Amino acid sequence: MSGIIEIQLGGQVRTLRFNNWQKEALGKVLGQDPLKAAKTLSARAKDSIIDVIFDLVYTGLIGAYRAQRKDIDFTEAEVGEWVGDAENAALAGVFDVWIDSIGVRKLILEQKADAKGSVQSRRVKKKPAPGKK
Repeated sequence: MSGIIEIQLGGQVRTLRFNNWQKEALGKVLGQDPLKAAKTLSARAKDSIIDVIFDLVYTGLIGAYRAQRKDIDFTEAEVGEWVGDAENAALAGVFDVWIDSIGVRKLILEQKADAKGSVQSRRVKKKPAPGKK
């Protein structure tokens, strides 16, 4: 798992890491098993993508700080302000890196490839033309 992105937040470039520390933090934020948190977060995206992005930015920062053994020097409220003011492209990048880090995009592409292969390999018996056997 190597989901790392740097984005402009609060007037400075900050690193987010989607690693095991981030998974643990996401589980705590959502109040559930860290392994089930990604599924819950994906479902919540239908209601409010900005809340999902906030959770990813906040826990991604924790993932980066914990991996580097740095003291957490930001609050949820500060991160909320940073996310509210961040560029849309940066926030979209956060979501994309997270999706790649949990393997969802790879899984979708593999499923599409399997489906495509299945369709192409189907054999259809041709009916003989009228009058031919």
